[in-house]
Amino acid sequence: MPAKLGKDAEYMLRNILRKVNRNNLGDLLRKWDCLPEIDLAGKIKRDSVEEIVEKCAKKKIGYSRIADLELHYAESNSKSKTWSIWNVDKIGDTWETMEVESMQVKLQEQLELYFDVVEVNAHISGGTYWFRIHIDPVGKTKANTVYAVYCPSSPVLATANLKQNQKTFMLQAFVVVLNCHHCIEPHLTGHCVWSLIQLALKKYINNSPKELCENLPESIQTVLKRGSRKRKHDSIEENVKNLVFENLTTKKKCILKLEECFGQDELPKLEKIEYRLKTRFQGDVPDMKKDDDVFSCSITFEGSNVLEGVFNLAKCGYTSAKVKKQL
Repeated sequence: MPAKLGKDAEYMLRNILRKVNRNNLGDLLRKWDCLPEIDLAGKIKRDSVEEIVEKCAKKKIGYSRIADLELHYAESNSKSKTWSIWNVDKIGDTWETMEVESMQVKLQEQLELYFDVVEVNAHISGGTYWFRIHIDPVGKTKANTVYAVYCPSSPVLATANLKQNQKTFMLQAFVVVLNCHHCIEPHLTGHCVWSLIQLALKKYINNSPKELCENLPESIQTVLKRGSRKRKHDSIEENVKNLVFENLTTKKKCILKLEECFGQDELPKLEKIEYRLKTRFQGDVPDMKKDDDVFSCSITFEGSNVLEGVFNLAKCGYTSAKVKKQL
């Protein structure tokens, strides 16, 4: 009788493979490293899926290892999720050094105090710790899988799929494991988790003592270097040969001013920026013009890449507002 996977394990495995593009299937399996001998070259996806399921059954790969595969898939498709950043406030002057395996065990122990059934999977990628936390509460509440990314030796934690009724317990577990006072939400959310983490790290570095800035932990350096590329200047003059700029000095000054305000690297991708401020009414409506009281308001920018949009507005002369250093 041929070996078979457990019902839940096979369902999850097939569900993962169903969502993976055929061209990306081999790369995902190499990251997983549970079936190094498998060769999918020249095979249609249906046959590849059946072969993967069969080999997993023969090797008796259980639910936990398949959950590792799901975590790799979630990482490679992280932009499909909405991520929130949390700042953890450490106890003492230095961060506690912890390996990902140790943190996984401690997190499992803490979450078991709050949830009936919980399973934690983890791995390292790009200098960060990635966690898959599957919660299956007893009762009418549906099971949920939370994803978390932590940058070691820093206060930056990112979460996705975190339900409101689980938030308090989940954050308390991370506070205990990381030996911190509490978690603070800086209202930084988006789909590009790497950009969000970089923004939070830059703010942390700018507010840190000079000694830390000069001796950044390797994990932070790795994350900050990820995807760091110089911005390409527009080369209109190269495309249109008969185009001549009448004032090159002004053009150069404008470029230097923009690089001073925005930096030379490509800006992190954010889909939304909200400014909250207090101001006085400045219009000419009679009833409101008499009222000199300060009131609160918010201005929201939304788009596929808001920071680059603000950069382009400044480049065209529509705004002169500077971007904060951490951006």
